Amino acid sequence: MEYFHFRAEGAKEYIKKFSKGILSRFIQEGDEKQAVEFVKTGFVSQNTLKEMMLRAKENNMVSLQAYILEQLNVDKANLENFRI
Repeated sequence: MEYFHFRAEGAKEYIKKFSKGILSRFIQEGDEKQAVEFVKTGFVSQNTLKEMMLRAKENNMVSLQAYILEQLNVDKANLENFRI
């Protein structure tokens, strides 16, 4: 992904904004490897991860399901550790 080569904030915002469509396309095209790499960026929202979990399951993408669950758990742990 270009963002990781150049670290452009504009690219980061674009990726976050369109993460659902990007991840959906990887799944639709059967590109589990790219989908996993995309999930590992941490740019995909909780709601999108949950929705894409169903699509990954429907497409028998076991590795992607594992990374989605991992990301959901990481995000949940971060919320639980946040205290004022």
